[in-house]
Amino acid sequence: MSHRGAGPDGTIPQADAAPRPGPSDGPRDAAAWIEMGRGLMGTGDAADALWCLRRAIEIDADDASAWHLLARCFTEIDEPIRARRCL
Repeated sequence: MSHRGAGPDGTIPQADAAPRPGPSDGPRDAAAWIEMGRGLMGTGDAADALWCLRRAIEIDADDASAWHLLARCFTEIDEPIRARRCL
């Protein structure tokens, strides 16, 4: 299922190219990734927050709170176009 926040090829926009843990690493429910992303946003770590929120969306593409927080992250890093695509 594609979401309006996904890029033209159906992928979620990348914030950076830093290596991250694989899909089998970490929690397997979107809510846990959302909470981690929210916590990282609170510390000002937008890059890692974006990664966590993208992971949440990979697990549950229909989770509105993940998309909303992803938009907030993109806004914080001055990416208004990407932020709008998430809403």
